[in-house]
Amino acid sequence: MAKCYACDEIATTTEHVPPKSFFPKNERINLFTVPSCKLHNNDNSKDVEYVRNVITMHFLNNVTGFDHFQNKTFKSFKHSISLFKTTLKNSKKVTLNGGDVITFPIDLERFENVMNHIGKALYFKEFNIRFKSSFYVYSYSLYFQETIQYNKKIPEIDNLNSLLDQISFKERNTSNPSVFRYYYFGENNQNFIFKLEFYNGFFVFLLPQDKFK
Repeated sequence: MAKCYACDEIATTTEHVPPKSFFPKNERINLFTVPSCKLHNNDNSKDVEYVRNVITMHFLNNVTGFDHFQNKTFKSFKHSISLFKTTLKNSKKVTLNGGDVITFPIDLERFENVMNHIGKALYFKEFNIRFKSSFYVYSYSLYFQETIQYNKKIPEIDNLNSLLDQISFKERNTSNPSVFRYYYFGENNQNFIFKLEFYNGFFVFLLPQDKFK
């Protein structure tokens, strides 16, 4: 019997990667799934909702992301005012390229939790074995919001962004590229980097934590 992608328990269900809620209903075709135990299929549902909402709010997203914000995220906020207040706590209005946008602090622990689940699922899909470490999660999409908020530049971050932009990632085939695409760089299952792209405008990099400290 198959084991869970995230632990040694017997799989009793399947986990969508990324979570199904990231996809509009008309885009839920041929989604990736991995075997999962009940715990790892449901244990982070609140974090998934929070992270999905944060990503769909990004100003560089495509029309699919914007529509999903209107049709899914907005309803999520209407359903839970507390989630709305928590997400946009300490938000500020700033000017970007002549227009007004909202910037707000991100709960990085929740964000990293969801991205680690996605990374472990993609690793299982790639190599058919469990990833036993954790990922270092980096997103210049999130950092850019902080840069706007605090109006400063940090050379170390700029250097990291430049380095990541120079890497020749290989794109993997996905059935819903307007929602999710991912890329791989590396020669084996030990030294590698995943690049995730949501709604053609929000990017996340996943690096094995024990290799990239």
